[in-house]
Amino acid sequence: MNKTLYPEKLNDSEKTLWNFNETTHGDNDPMRLTATFLHRHYSIDMHAHSYFEVNFIISGKGYHYTENGKTPVSQGDVFVIRPYEKHGYVETEDLGVYHLCINKNYFNKYYGDLILLEGFLLLFGIEPMVRKNNDTLPYFHVFGEEYEKVKSLFEMLGELNKEKNVAVYLSSYGLALSLIAALCEIYHRKLSERIEKLDDLKVKHRDYNYEQIFLSLDYIHKNYNKKILISDLLAVSLMSKNTFYAEFKKYVRKTPCEYIDNYRVMQSKKLLMETDMTIAEISYFVGFCDQSYFVKMYKKTEGISPSKFRQTLDKNAV
Repeated sequence: MNKTLYPEKLNDSEKTLWNFNETTHGDNDPMRLTATFLHRHYSIDMHAHSYFEVNFIISGKGYHYTENGKTPVSQGDVFVIRPYEKHGYVETEDLGVYHLCINKNYFNKYYGDLILLEGFLLLFGIEPMVRKNNDTLPYFHVFGEEYEKVKSLFEMLGELNKEKNVAVYLSSYGLALSLIAALCEIYHRKLSERIEKLDDLKVKHRDYNYEQIFLSLDYIHKNYNKKILISDLLAVSLMSKNTFYAEFKKYVRKTPCEYIDNYRVMQSKKLLMETDMTIAEISYFVGFCDQSYFVKMYKKTEGISPSKFRQTLDKNAV
């Protein structure tokens, strides 16, 4: 392979940040919350967008670039790009990519339902977060009947995308939910089956360590407001203590305790902004058993105390 054709890094695109309305070619209808496009022979320099984007490779081969490097992609690969994260593509062979662009208001509307899906936090939150620091991880891959099912849903969304009226937009909401649900179900099932197989065989396989860490992160996200013991995470990840600590730090760039504290702080910030709960109530609600420790961790993470942060919100509101 000629390395001059496939550089280690891509230059920035002429337009580096796209918002949702620009992606839908100026369609400013607030009822439109998703958009689906197919790009053939796809190559594009580094860019970002203000919305979530589900990428599905339907043909050919190429490289997907992030700010940390490049990863080969091929037919059947699926991955999520989070808002404001730069990425790009270089085609090597007939690369075809479907994109499902999801306006933030779509998640605001359906998050209460989506969060109940097994695999949603993994596919839309945990995997993109870990991949940001580990560009060599292989992508989630579908094939056979699962590939055809996912492709069919993308194609139907692509056809709806050509129409511009409220009835079509409402239809696309449900179809997008079906697609997201299908991807999350397949992702979670495949991940669980691989980990269970390792457990049944009583073997250790370093190729799956990152997926075992994914499961521990999923457990943290679902149980952050409860007491979380390291023994709980070891049971979920099927790792020894030393291996778990080493692999967690490798993929997450934090210790388990640091990550749990940071995640609780992130959840508390939403409550500070959106509720009238007291600092003490929020502290216990997100899993901190001591209010003073919560204040200490919040200030360490955000550079400001939770009470002062709330005061800034009140001033801005005025």
